[in-house]
Amino acid sequence: MSNLKKVLSVGLASTMVMGMMTTAGAASYEKFTDKADIEHKDAVSMVSELGIIAGLTNGTYAPKQNIDRASFARLVCVALNGGKEPNLGNLKTSFTDTQGHWAEKYIAYCVDRGIIAGRGNGKFDPAATVTGNEAAKMLLVAAGYDAQLEGLTGNDWAIKTASLASTLGIFDDLTAP
Repeated sequence: MSNLKKVLSVGLASTMVMGMMTTAGAASYEKFTDKADIEHKDAVSMVSELGIIAGLTNGTYAPKQNIDRASFARLVCVALNGGKEPNLGNLKTSFTDTQGHWAEKYIAYCVDRGIIAGRGNGKFDPAATVTGNEAAKMLLVAAGYDAQLEGLTGNDWAIKTASLASTLGIFDDLTAP
């Protein structure tokens, strides 16, 4: 699933460039102990310098590691807040599996804005690996695409997301794992 890290890095970098002209000064890219393993160095450098990605607590970026749905929701929130930790107040979700979860406020923020949805049956599945289509939908909506207008909701959301993301080049240069 290292391709998802590529989508994340390139997509978030694009979102930040399109939507914001602020810098946070985190500059953690140089501190990543595994930066030699990072393929899209410019994109990862940009999102880390903008404060969106700080890496793992052990000092790595872990480009081959999967990212879960909760963490991706947090990254999108921070990106939309100019690279700073957003003040989300007392946001709550109605999902039974996110109540009290460390990312509940981030998830609630993203759900409220149509950036992400649950799995059904009142579940969000925060620990599940975010799929490429889920990541692409979140990036597209965060970048300003209207989920309803573009057909990124309902039963065909994944097909329409994949089509729009492919048309826009989000999936360019990705290879099958």
